[in-house]
Amino acid sequence: MIDINSTFTFADGSVEKIWNMRVERGDIVDVVTPEGRSDDFVCYIRLMNAFDGIEFQLKHKFYGKTVYTDDDSYYVNGYSVATHFMQKILANGIVDLNNWVEVPEGE
Repeated sequence: MIDINSTFTFADGSVEKIWNMRVERGDIVDVVTPEGRSDDFVCYIRLMNAFDGIEFQLKHKFYGKTVYTDDDSYYVNGYSVATHFMQKILANGIVDLNNWVEVPEGE
């Protein structure tokens, strides 16, 4: 378990987060939206250590989804789904690296 909100204070007093998280787009996939067939990106959440460059990717892939309401339905793309989940992770502040895989350097 790591605290992704931990920071490092430099000798000059400046502070930097140790861990940075982002959503990354992957392959294009076919999807079905309320309007018909379309395409979207499959997305991933990546976590990088700002000091040593080690990067991890959440084992889960994020795809878009159709949301149904009482009187409507709409499509939420994969990037938005992943971003929403990433916000939940950031709010929690703790990451279990058992759910992540290390990304080989250069990928």
